[in-house]
Amino acid sequence: MPHEIKQQRPDLLLSQAWIHLMLAQVAEIITIIERVESLLNEDSTEPALLSEINFFQGVVCYFQNEGVRSVEFFTKATELDFKISFVALRAQVEYWTCVALHLNGEKETAIRRLHEGIRSKSSQEGMFLSRLVFGLCFIHLLDGECIEAFQEGLRLRELSGSNKLAFAETWGLYVQGNASFQMLDLDAARNLFGLVLENRYIANHRAAVDAMAGLAISCQLLSKPDEADETIRLAQEHAQWTKDPIHLEMVHSCQARLALLRGDLDSASRWQRSLRKTPGNPIMLFFLEIPAITECRVLIAMGSDAGLKEAVERLEDLRQNSKAWRNTCQVMEIMVLQTLAVYRQRRLDESLDLLEQAVAIAEPTGLVRPFVELGAPMADLLNRLIKKNVAVDFIGKLLAAFSDKQTGPPSLPSLPISPSPHLPIPKSPRPQPLVEPLTNRELDILDLLVQRLQNKEIADKLFISTETVKTHLNNIYQKLGVTSRRQAVEKAKKL
Repeated sequence: MPHEIKQQRPDLLLSQAWIHLMLAQVAEIITIIERVESLLNEDSTEPALLSEINFFQGVVCYFQNEGVRSVEFFTKATELDFKISFVALRAQVEYWTCVALHLNGEKETAIRRLHEGIRSKSSQEGMFLSRLVFGLCFIHLLDGECIEAFQEGLRLRELSGSNKLAFAETWGLYVQGNASFQMLDLDAARNLFGLVLENRYIANHRAAVDAMAGLAISCQLLSKPDEADETIRLAQEHAQWTKDPIHLEMVHSCQARLALLRGDLDSASRWQRSLRKTPGNPIMLFFLEIPAITECRVLIAMGSDAGLKEAVERLEDLRQNSKAWRNTCQVMEIMVLQTLAVYRQRRLDESLDLLEQAVAIAEPTGLVRPFVELGAPMADLLNRLIKKNVAVDFIGKLLAAFSDKQTGPPSLPSLPISPSPHLPIPKSPRPQPLVEPLTNRELDILDLLVQRLQNKEIADKLFISTETVKTHLNNIYQKLGVTSRRQAVEKAKKL
């Protein structure tokens, strides 16, 4: 429609605001709401329209980290038209109210309110229910609660599938993929992100690009570089299709991250030098590819005094911003990188203090990948913490994950830290009299089978999903030529 027509019609302007909300274009929403307010007389405007305006004002306040004002606007939106006939608006108001409560430090209230809302709705109210379940996904991802996020992502998929809500279903896939990636269940992440890729034109644009970034990193960590490169090609194609420069920046950032994992510091540093600097802190939420964080990865890998100083300062700024957002998953990511940056500045004690804090945050959440992606230097530091008798069981699991994946940037030089003879060292492949050898992960699962652990117990110990345990068990049975757990245990004892 002609621009001049839209500028005179509040209803058309608000329709545009909904589109900008889908695209997370907050600045455009601010401009629209200011224009709408200039056209209206509050005394003569329908309550439903005022309710919609207050909703968008609440969203803007949320993204400006003004949680209290955000809740006030959402409350006013509900009070203006308590019946709100527009179902999508009712659902969005309730969802955003709860995530704003989380921002205010009222997580328990938010979670309880979402669960009560879910219980009060019938299964036929799928659109409303999907927003409430996604609210749980959103909060659990922000808090780094991977297992809870994975479970709610599954619930969102099941609900969306039965109600034919394709857009919400792709969010469920993304949530499960994100949680699996963070728990280092890379096979599950690869499968789930692959499904988002297949449905990328239905999905939220940023989630689709982020899923492809997560898929590319997963493939690289699984030693599938060709698949990682093809994923990046598709991600770049999709980012160009969205016409949003932020998405293209995410793809280029992911390419630099892949370069680091491959030891290609030249390519990564070229990207860092070409990066467009933007003032302020980015909206990070729970997304996996954040160019500002990847830039710090590259600066740390380059290792110059000036670069390390810049990385330390930038990471601290990002950490404080993430803490203000109550964004635990990004705080964790940032602190692990801070640990490495400070370590490379030869401040070992400070580095270990930071790492101890990061481990304390990660232990109850299931976050593993942020440590393992950093490779051997991080493993050295974790070994140092074990020597101090810090979180021995959890760090032992982290070190096992290092040896299982053999990840990290091979060209990243580390300072001379000699491992203690009393500390665990990466496992070498065990000799096996099998035609097709078992992988390290399959051997771990077989060891736990011998201990008579059930699937859920195995999943909890290895930070993977029960579905992945089942997949590994099927592979084990096939390689051992058996058909049951008992037979597998008997065969294992003979190996």
